Amino acid sequence: GHLLITQLEGTAPIVRLIQDPHGAWNLLEALSSETVEEPSATETDGLDMLLESITFTQARLEVTLAGQGATSYHLAETTVAARMERVGRGTTVQVRQLLTQLRGAPLPTVHVGAALTYQDVTTPATVHIANLTLDTPESRLRATGEIHDLQTLEMTADFVIEKLATAEIKQWVPTWPLTQDIAGSVHYRGPLSAVHARIDLAAADAHITGDIRGNVNHEPPSYAGTISLTRFDTRKMLGRQDVGGVIDGTVEVRGHGTTLAALEGQADLTIHALEMSHWQLGNVAVSGSLAQQRGTMKGTLASTLGHATWQGTVDISENLPRYELNLAVEHLDIKKVTAATEPLTSDLNLTGTISGKGFHFADLEARADMSLRPSTVGPVTIDRGQLAARLLEGRVHIAELTLAARETTVAARGEIGTNNTQPGQLTYAFHVGDVSPWLVLAEQRGSGAISVNGTASGNLSALQLHGELQTRQLRVATTTVHDGSLTYHLVDIGQPQPTGTLTAQLRHIDAGVTLEKADATVTLLKSRQSSALAIARVDLAVRDAALRTHHVQGEVSYQTARTTAQVTTLEIETPDGRWRLAHPTQIMQENAGVSVERLLMTKGTEQIQLAGRATLSGPQDFHLHLRRVALASLRTFWSPQPDISGLLTVDAHIAGTAVAPRLTSTLDVTGLRVAGQDYAGFSAALGYDSQRVVLDATFQQDAAHHLTATGTVPVLVRWADGWQADAQGDLTLQVESSGLNLAFLNAFTNQTVSGVAGELALNLSVSGPLSHPQPRGSFSLTQGQGTLTPLGIPIIQVGVQGEVTPHEVRIVALSARSGDGRLTGSGALALRDALPQQLTLSLVADRWPAIRTPRYHITLDGQLDGQGSLSHPRVTGKLRVPAATFRPDLAVLSAQPVQRDPTIIVLPADRDLTGVSSDISSDITSTQDIASELPASPVSENLALDVVVLLPRNTWVKHQDADVELAGEVNVTKPANGKARLIGTINIVRGWLNLRGRRFTLTKGQVVFTGGADLNPTLDIIARHQLAGYVVEAVVGGTVEKPALTLRSEPALEQADILALLLFGKPVNQLAQGEKINFQRQALQLTGGYVAARIAESVSRALGLESLGFDLRQVDLTGGRVGFGRYLGPNTYIAASQDFAGKTGHQVTVDYYLSPEWTLNTSSSAGGDNAAGITWEKRY
Repeated sequence: GHLLITQLEGTAPIVRLIQDPHGAWNLLEALSSETVEEPSATETDGLDMLLESITFTQARLEVTLAGQGATSYHLAETTVAARMERVGRGTTVQVRQLLTQLRGAPLPTVHVGAALTYQDVTTPATVHIANLTLDTPESRLRATGEIHDLQTLEMTADFVIEKLATAEIKQWVPTWPLTQDIAGSVHYRGPLSAVHARIDLAAADAHITGDIRGNVNHEPPSYAGTISLTRFDTRKMLGRQDVGGVIDGTVEVRGHGTTLAALEGQADLTIHALEMSHWQLGNVAVSGSLAQQRGTMKGTLASTLGHATWQGTVDISENLPRYELNLAVEHLDIKKVTAATEPLTSDLNLTGTISGKGFHFADLEARADMSLRPSTVGPVTIDRGQLAARLLEGRVHIAELTLAARETTVAARGEIGTNNTQPGQLTYAFHVGDVSPWLVLAEQRGSGAISVNGTASGNLSALQLHGELQTRQLRVATTTVHDGSLTYHLVDIGQPQPTGTLTAQLRHIDAGVTLEKADATVTLLKSRQSSALAIARVDLAVRDAALRTHHVQGEVSYQTARTTAQVTTLEIETPDGRWRLAHPTQIMQENAGVSVERLLMTKGTEQIQLAGRATLSGPQDFHLHLRRVALASLRTFWSPQPDISGLLTVDAHIAGTAVAPRLTSTLDVTGLRVAGQDYAGFSAALGYDSQRVVLDATFQQDAAHHLTATGTVPVLVRWADGWQADAQGDLTLQVESSGLNLAFLNAFTNQTVSGVAGELALNLSVSGPLSHPQPRGSFSLTQGQGTLTPLGIPIIQVGVQGEVTPHEVRIVALSARSGDGRLTGSGALALRDALPQQLTLSLVADRWPAIRTPRYHITLDGQLDGQGSLSHPRVTGKLRVPAATFRPDLAVLSAQPVQRDPTIIVLPADRDLTGVSSDISSDITSTQDIASELPASPVSENLALDVVVLLPRNTWVKHQDADVELAGEVNVTKPANGKARLIGTINIVRGWLNLRGRRFTLTKGQVVFTGGADLNPTLDIIARHQLAGYVVEAVVGGTVEKPALTLRSEPALEQADILALLLFGKPVNQLAQGEKINFQRQALQLTGGYVAARIAESVSRALGLESLGFDLRQVDLTGGRVGFGRYLGPNTYIAASQDFAGKTGHQVTVDYYLSPEWTLNTSSSAGGDNAAGITWEKRY
């Protein structure tokens, strides 16, 4: 007969499959019966059946697996379209479409699509899979294939992995190490008795191929395979920065069953450019083989200059496997390279052997011998090292462990048990006289010494440690401890509850806050409540640099996911009293949250209180209250301490949840005084609710002057899944001040600028989204003033007028005065999204005092223009120096001890005279001492310069032993991130210097800057000295760094005769025997200048020169004469002198400069000699 069903439909059917603890399924048991009668052939053979269309929609299959947690999976939203036909005893089922969604934690939702056909009309029964797809949000897999025999499971299948996302793999396997997605294919064929699979996978640049064959039906199963790996970059594939290298390798295995005895194979592995923790080790090659229960292994590590080799064997044929490994390292030059430090190189030399049998402590016997020969690791120099140890009968015996390095020794000897029945004791000691090279290895900077001496006893599961650590002059990064010690007595290390004490005593500590001493005791206790609870009692006492004491006592307990601190004492001393904890309090950290049980600190009527709970998930309820807290107390903990006082009151409350928090807070300061200036106070309110921050703040100077800031900022703040703060809409912000005295800034300038004053008026509004804010407004500064302390420049009448638009901040006008000088300017700073972009600024100086210090007076005229960004500015311009005076500390010219100038190099007494000119010229030309007074910053590094500096006459180098007038032109250039270069010439107009008590008149001089990377100008200087019957000239050439001094005379003499003439007034052949012996020593003695300086003050007072407006240091009182000179107007120079020797009497000269090349010279002396002339001079 025939049965035809044209259509069978089902909507939203639900099937629940539940597996019980014994592995049985509920549906199968429900369908089973105790007796099943097989239909007779006549009952079935004659009935043919056809289901033309079978359709199920919105079907749901629920599968619950047995086991802890009862994992459930769901096939939801299932659609099936199929056809079934039965002819005789053969059945064909064709599933035209199967669509479903597999759901169940921790899996992502998997969309499944399939089309397949089953038939048992012919023998054997087969299944043909036309298409199978598995799709997740980030991954996709396709498969096709056919099961040729359902009984033998002979099949052919091709799997194509279009993408297997590593993020989704980690949902299934949290420890999955790879960070790159996988793609590739797998081809499978054969029955279970002849399985054959080919693998071809790729992830980033890595490639894995494999060929695997086996017989699963065989007992035991047999297998053979080859896996090859190429270009496996560990940093890229594993996402680890501490390990680097590219791996290539091949592994071949064959065997049967699961025992090592039946396993054979070989492996070859190469790691190119291996790097660990920034140490560049080199190339590694490893190979090994296993056959007949015996294995061998060998490897090499090759660096640029040296290598390391190792080889070993293992025998697993006996009950206790035996092994041996030999290592040899010869001049291995590994390198440590980081962006923060200079590369560290090494030279390692060592040999070693490890041998033994067994792999478990109970039956393990092993011996290790290592010998470290002279080596270097970065800055650490190692002289020798030795290790001789063995493990026997559950004990580790250390016969020798020593290390000797420069200022470092390490030694240990003894034995320690590995289990409770094998106690032992060993002693250890190490001393480091200078920790700086060891800190460099840890990418730290520091210095000082550390010593440790102690003993370890017991066994590894219950170790006892006793000893002492001492430090001396220890500095790590920015923390310094002058002297310190730590003693420790610890018991049951390795147990859940170790006990003991640690006592630390530190003296003279600087860690941002300076402390005279700190004493701490930590006592580890056993808990009577639970063995999983660890308890530590803490007692810390501190005395700061002001001899104020602070104290904290309490108990900290720790167990899994919970840390609790019971604080019983907390005292903090400030200049106006002592803060004390009002009562014991508890602080607990648990489940990503912190709770505080009313921590209340009091000092008189002042209070600080914390209470509540703040957590990364769930409800929030945290309070902070400050009641009339003196700011003078709080500033004790600031560095530097600003000059600020007043009473602070704060109320803040965090509520809501971690997903939708709420904040309300107010702040109020009364009696505010900043840098000696009284203010009416400061108040602010800050709140957050419904994704909006609201601000209202007022800085009140007095009843008529204030600064206010009000506004709202739409932002989503939450911390349930990590901190998140996202802009949501348009902000509104208004900042306004009709006039505010800027004197309060003096509290924060750190003396770089002093005497700040002026009135700031401001009207600024900001609107628009946070990503594109739109500022608008104006600002002005009137009656501003201050002193640039390093440069000694008082500035007054500072005025600024400016405007703000969404596109720029424009300085309409800028002006300032200092003495007779004036500075004016204007400029603009372009904005994009309220962030600074390009700057244009122009400054014009008119007799502006650039520097006014005891050593330097410089006045500038000219203009500077700035362009570029704030971080990479470019400055161009032309400056003229109408007047300048340099007063260097020319110790080389003086006979008396003077205060050391850091720009002057102290010379040994026996230095050759040839080098004297370099000391003189370096003081005349060097600008390093000026630059050293100016702060360095990244902006100065990025600054680009192209400035021309003109030095007309009236630029002087003044000293009691020198008086030199300079003129010239220098072009100062500097590329961004480069060095400054100078191109130009400085000419010596006139002058003299007193060298070793002899007066030299400068007749010619040039200092030429050639634009080199180093400021090393060339010299061409001639100085003349008149002696009885001789004219001596000193000619200085070469460069500042390598000057050359030549002496010449008229009439001509040898160099030695000229030098003797200068020192003794007669040539060498006229020197007495004693004078000849001491010739060089006497040549270098300081014989002049001391008396002249004393006479200068007396004569200048007698002549009343100060009342005439002459600088005392303009007076010349050397070489038997007194004189002075100065400019009367910009083009007239007058000089007068009196010769005490009576040769020429007094003399007056007047020079009038008609032009840069033409000069009118006149002179008159008491002897009646008068002269006039015109000089034309052209320098080439």
